[in-house]
Amino acid sequence: MRHEPRYDGFVAAAGQRQEVAEAIDRHIATHFGPVAFVLHEIASHLVGVHVYVVGPSAERPYQTLVTSGMSERPMTVPDGHGISPYAELMLCLPADWPLTQAALHDERTGWPVRVLKQVARLPHEYGTWITLLALIPLHPAEVMLKVSQGTDALIAALDRGGVSELLDPTRPSLV
Repeated sequence: MRHEPRYDGFVAAAGQRQEVAEAIDRHIATHFGPVAFVLHEIASHLVGVHVYVVGPSAERPYQTLVTSGMSERPMTVPDGHGISPYAELMLCLPADWPLTQAALHDERTGWPVRVLKQVARLPHEYGTWITLLALIPLHPAEVMLKVSQGTDALIAALDRGGVSELLDPTRPSLV
């Protein structure tokens, strides 16, 4: 399936409403822990995607990254699905994954944050929606499984493999 972009060129983000940003802040603190730092955007296309980083803890021994800004605009959810058109994303990285400015500019270590921001813009750019809100990078064979046999087959394979929201850069393909 291919989606066509809805916009030609850069569309400046309107900016997040203060009450929404504060609600996201409270949700992150309540469910994931205190925010260690935020990766802010200056100029943003469609929505301003800021990435909140929650450091490792005893309960969650890894770094948790949560977007704030994807919910500036509603996603295009088909009728009858009964889910909110407003959502944010999360991705968990190993505790020792580097998130310095230098590491973010290095392709080997900066790609998870770039992918998180790209996926946060995807429903707005292409007029679509996302239901799986924890990002799990897939191998090409896993993508083909989803395309050929559907989402349920992919989810079953990920479940059998014990895949969670924690990124494992050494995870082999489950197909």
